[in-house]
Amino acid sequence: MRRVIGIAVCGAAAAAAATGPPPGWRPFADDSPWNTPIPADAAADPRYGDFFARLAEAEPEARLVINIRAWSIPVWWTDVGSAPRYDVPTIKWYVFNELVDPDRDRLAEGIPIPEGATHDPMNDQHMCVADWEAGIAYDFLRAEYHGPGDWRARSVDVWDLRGPGVHERGVHSARGSGFPLLAGLILPHELAAGEIRHALALATPNCLPQYYVYPASTTDGGSTAELLLPEGARLQLDPALEVEELGLSPEGEIIARALQVYGAYVCDNAGALALYAQQNAAEWKGRLTYDMLSGVPLDRLRVLELPPWQYQIRPPWVVR
Repeated sequence: MRRVIGIAVCGAAAAAAATGPPPGWRPFADDSPWNTPIPADAAADPRYGDFFARLAEAEPEARLVINIRAWSIPVWWTDVGSAPRYDVPTIKWYVFNELVDPDRDRLAEGIPIPEGATHDPMNDQHMCVADWEAGIAYDFLRAEYHGPGDWRARSVDVWDLRGPGVHERGVHSARGSGFPLLAGLILPHELAAGEIRHALALATPNCLPQYYVYPASTTDGGSTAELLLPEGARLQLDPALEVEELGLSPEGEIIARALQVYGAYVCDNAGALALYAQQNAAEWKGRLTYDMLSGVPLDRLRVLELPPWQYQIRPPWVVR
């Protein structure tokens, strides 16, 4: 059911919010796990000392890739004060999120969705609606558009973009790890500025079942393979590596440096070691490609020392 809320807003503010954030902007607080550089004395986790060397040996074709046009996140920058509002049925009833459904009626009420918004066409059908000026973002899993006034989703989540970017333990999000969809996403204004000032989101082919580590708040890991990382694990590209010698494009070097300074958090399962770039950004044409990071040697990645493992009891019928 569609509900349009008529709120008068400044035209300039609405236009600014809808065109995307300016250079230098990043989601979440400066002391968020996403925005905190890796300390110079950070230690590797001894349990995973040879993880990437073993992965490269087991899968010789394995490489670091970037999901852009598929299996990534379309972000619809909007002014939430003037966007149409919808009551969105959330059909994933067994993963309750009190942030958008406090009365537990399986209806996320008053969710802003701009006209023309679309979701990722792949299975997760992710979508993010964000207002960088107001500091708020709405995430969707399995978003479905059924015609004028009719949006549905497997789940809806909401984030304070000035907060920590982390849910409390056990609180689900549109990602299996409990992470925000904006967290770790490569955005056009960052590459235009020549610097990514946050950790990246990384999906791995297999994730550990039932266990996760902070800053993840949940997990959808379910693999029985040998090479497994828990969701929430933080990885780092060797800071001693000279990225200028890897043969990367200027954009590739910016991303590689972010992996050295801020690293990447394991956020989800995927068919490859995949980072994420904003899906609906026209600026990527000719600048980003799926395999542009293939020159990054996997054996120069390391798993940083893990926080205490958290156990999650999942009923067997829970699927994403």
